[in-house]
Amino acid sequence: MKVFSHRQSGAALITGLMILLIITLAVVVAVRSNVLEERMAGGLRNQSLAETAVDSALRDGEQWIWNWVVSTGGAILRPGETAFVVNPESQAPFTGDTRSRDFRRTQGWVTGSEAYSRAYQDNAIASNTYGELSRVPRFLIEPLGPFDRGSAGSDVDPVSHEGSVGAAGELVYYRITARGSGGTPGVVRVAESTFTTTR
Repeated sequence: MKVFSHRQSGAALITGLMILLIITLAVVVAVRSNVLEERMAGGLRNQSLAETAVDSALRDGEQWIWNWVVSTGGAILRPGETAFVVNPESQAPFTGDTRSRDFRRTQGWVTGSEAYSRAYQDNAIASNTYGELSRVPRFLIEPLGPFDRGSAGSDVDPVSHEGSVGAAGELVYYRITARGSGGTPGVVRVAESTFTTTR
């Protein structure tokens, strides 16, 4: 009877370890890719929330002006009528009022803006509407003044709102600036619209 001696060289162990290393690397890459995609999706959702919030506040500001004009019989809304109706930025050097400039140009949330801007309000929506937002959307109104439609140039002073009115009446302009944030305070969107009424 002949006995064969078989000596193991360890090739199977090295091959198994190499396969295990490749599988581990593939899993690490897949997990990292998944985390990155999740962060990207979260960032896009955050931006979408901020854009929706600022657009809601802008529409609310327009609706507020419309309701005010209708309830007052077409009166011109003037700075100081409420805390969130302020002098336009172009008049700030003369009045010393920088609220409109700060509200329009500050990159992050405006500290203390709650004192002079109005929160978006919709009574038809439940009170937990803003649960996903880091801040309640807000808007600010700047009366830009009436302009005579009866002639090529305006003879109505947009600062004092005084002057003659042509036969075709006046267009009264208001700038509405809104701010909204996403789910985190670092994502802030600012939007503006010009709302026009007639007299």
